[in-house]
Amino acid sequence: MNKIISYLLVVFWCAVIFWLSSKPGLAIASGTLDFVTRKPAHIFVYFVLSILSFRALIFDYKIKKALILAFGFSLLYAISDEIHQILVPLREGKVLDIIFDATGAALAAIIIWRLQPLVVTRLLLLEASLQANMKKG
Repeated sequence: MNKIISYLLVVFWCAVIFWLSSKPGLAIASGTLDFVTRKPAHIFVYFVLSILSFRALIFDYKIKKALILAFGFSLLYAISDEIHQILVPLREGKVLDIIFDATGAALAAIIIWRLQPLVVTRLLLLEASLQANMKKG
């Protein structure tokens, strides 16, 4: 996957988050069931955003800096998303949601950090393979 596609995936995922946040009164269920289903969704969505951001940033930064920037971007996007929800009818921005979002982004960073030898080797092999295929074609 090249750099442009990696960044486009980040933009696409941010657009999906924005679209979901724009739905007035979006509810998965009610009461406790809503909490139990919605909060893991927050974690998942920002876990994915952090991974996609890392994948884009790794082209320009070393692993540690890419992880920090990916987490930071995900956290800032979570904050902006909650501010956006204040402006959407029947929605509200919640600090607790930012905490769940940050949890997802942090989990992604921790997993990538723990798996970094495997991840970096895989990314380098993939990039070399893509470059070799581009030279042939």
